[in-house]
Amino acid sequence: MIVPSEKFLQEVKITPTPDSYQVNIAAVDLRVGQLAYWPDTKNEKTLIGGLPLCINPGDHFLIQTLESFEIPEDMMAVVYPRSGTNRKGITVDMTGVVDPGYKGKLMIPVSNLGQEPVEFYPGERIAQICFHRVEPHSTEIRESKYHANGIAALPDKAHEAEALANGSLFEVKIQLLNRHEAT
Repeated sequence: MIVPSEKFLQEVKITPTPDSYQVNIAAVDLRVGQLAYWPDTKNEKTLIGGLPLCINPGDHFLIQTLESFEIPEDMMAVVYPRSGTNRKGITVDMTGVVDPGYKGKLMIPVSNLGQEPVEFYPGERIAQICFHRVEPHSTEIRESKYHANGIAALPDKAHEAEALANGSLFEVKIQLLNRHEAT
């Protein structure tokens, strides 16, 4: 069963707290975080608010989400692309299931299948996550090597577009995240 937002917002710890325009009845939008990683070259790039990440045709890499999650042991999640991301020629590959009990940020595989470069700003919404209830089980939850580790679309609102362009939305979210991580 897909868990509606009124329940997953109470049961899943999402940091920073999603804005109202990130949340719909069945999912929450995920934002571009501070890190991009190219697996074929092992190169990383730290993203800074206000400066876009250019995705050239044929590029394939991972983008870390801005959001961090603590998913309860009776839920799992699936990441899907946003339709606006697909319309830009960008695929957000489904990475499979986000396991029950997962804690940390997500790494989202991204590819540019189009003919033109596409830019994404730190803090811009790129994918969405949908939570599902897991039936009671006796299997022990196992932590993967990705728990709490990192690696080993157009804005809908004018104020969001302005905040993305000047970096203020990203900076506010990072401040909230840093405050949370300090506690």
